[in-house]
Amino acid sequence: MNNDSTKDEGALDISQIQPRAQRDVAARERAERQMFEKVDGRSLRRGNRTTPLSFRVKPETKDRLHRLAVGTGKTYTDIFEEALDIYDKMLQGKVRKVEE
Repeated sequence: MNNDSTKDEGALDISQIQPRAQRDVAARERAERQMFEKVDGRSLRRGNRTTPLSFRVKPETKDRLHRLAVGTGKTYTDIFEEALDIYDKMLQGKVRKVEE
C-alpha cells in the first residue's frame, strides 16, 4: 500500500546535495574566512619566520657545504643565503663569475 501523499520515513532527500566541486569551493571559502577572522596571540607574535626548504644534492656537494660550514663556523642556511646574494648580484652584472 504505497500512498504518494505519505512521505516514506526512510527516504533520502537529495535536493540539498551539491556536486563535490561546489562543496569543496564553498568549504574552502568558509575556512579561509574563518582563518582571516581568527586572531590570537600566536598570529600577532608571528614575524619574519623561516620556512622549510628541501632539495637533493650530490654527496660531494653536501660534503663541500659541510666543509665550508665547519671551516667558517656558519650554518648551511647562512652559506646558502650568501651564495644566493652573490648569484643574484652576478645575474645583475654587479659581480663577475669566478672562474675555477
